[in-house]
Amino acid sequence: MIITFTRMVLPLLGITFGFFIGCSTLSPSTQKPVNPDDLSKQELRVEINSIDQQISSGSADADLYYQKGYLLSQYALKLEKPSDRTATYEDLQNSLQQAERLFNEANLPSGKQKVDELLKVTWSSEHNMGVQIMQSDSTLEEADLEEAAVHFKNATRVLPDTAISYKMEARAYYKNGKNREALQALEEAKQEIDSLPAEMLEQLAYLYLETGQPSKAVQIYEEAETAFTSGNLNVIHGLANAYISSNDHVKAVSLLNELVENEPDNIIYAQTLATEYYRLGSSKLSELTRRSNSNLSNRELLEDADSLFTRARRQLESSISGETGNQELQEALVSFYQNAASKYQSVLPEVTESEKTEIREIIRDYLSSSIPVYEELVEEYPDASRNYWKNLYEAYSYLGMSEKAEEAKSKFN
Repeated sequence: MIITFTRMVLPLLGITFGFFIGCSTLSPSTQKPVNPDDLSKQELRVEINSIDQQISSGSADADLYYQKGYLLSQYALKLEKPSDRTATYEDLQNSLQQAERLFNEANLPSGKQKVDELLKVTWSSEHNMGVQIMQSDSTLEEADLEEAAVHFKNATRVLPDTAISYKMEARAYYKNGKNREALQALEEAKQEIDSLPAEMLEQLAYLYLETGQPSKAVQIYEEAETAFTSGNLNVIHGLANAYISSNDHVKAVSLLNELVENEPDNIIYAQTLATEYYRLGSSKLSELTRRSNSNLSNRELLEDADSLFTRARRQLESSISGETGNQELQEALVSFYQNAASKYQSVLPEVTESEKTEIREIIRDYLSSSIPVYEELVEEYPDASRNYWKNLYEAYSYLGMSEKAEEAKSKFN
């Protein structure tokens, strides 16, 4: 008789990293922010349009492009809503880029210097407005975080290769629960910056994982792992998660072993490693039921599965040995015992008589091991004991413990 056990899902690696910890502050610029002159917003627009006409006529030079950039910086400050400034800053950046190119061609380093100063002052003004919001003593509302994010976005339009503004933009969006917008900010940073800081690569990979893109997460986590000068456990942790989400359980096991070795007392790492061993062992037994898809014999598949299940068991039993009375760990352990027993039962029709005898002994061992843990659970947690008693009933029944089975049955009926 095949017994269907009540399943309890084994825990997966699910720790969310401390994403964007702390608030990145910026030292005040040595330049004061650009102050508006006496021209109104409308008058500035007229001046800018006039310069555009001169540029269109082909009479543009470096100073004309610089003048346009300066006027655009003044015009942006007249716009009350930060979101209304973004296009203006993009125009400013393009104009000053042209000015810098022409100053360089004319071998005028002083011209390039004033372009750089204007860019720095404009960028600093916009970036620091975002920082001031993020550092506010009051509780930040959604609108505050959105405004801060737009300030940082504006700063990236002025200086597209400045990593800190992208990082802060992503941080503001993330704190506001807008993971996709945070992801977009970091994707833009990666496009604009030749060597993105390792910390930002880690954040980008994390957001790929959070938004359901594990293959991209794997790629960026692997890049981040290379970028850090020494082994970074957060990156290894994230990459293991990405491998799990991509169903690459062999690579996940390799990294989880490294994590367990570095942090042997970390229960989550141990549980997750056990889960991955179980998955790999289970896949070996599944191969046995699909003979056409495997090049291994029954004996080889059974030996591989037994080895992997034994490693899973060792991890879980080791974890629980120092955590007496931990309900979560107890449930994980008995779930493993019963899931392993159930998986072995599923292959009985596919094996020889001698192999059946061996497998039945393995099943009995797992079920026998589950009983004392379940008996402890029903005693310690009587309010949550119905499923425990049901699983005990099934284990007692399979093992021929009739009186115990009837007693257990009376507890959940």
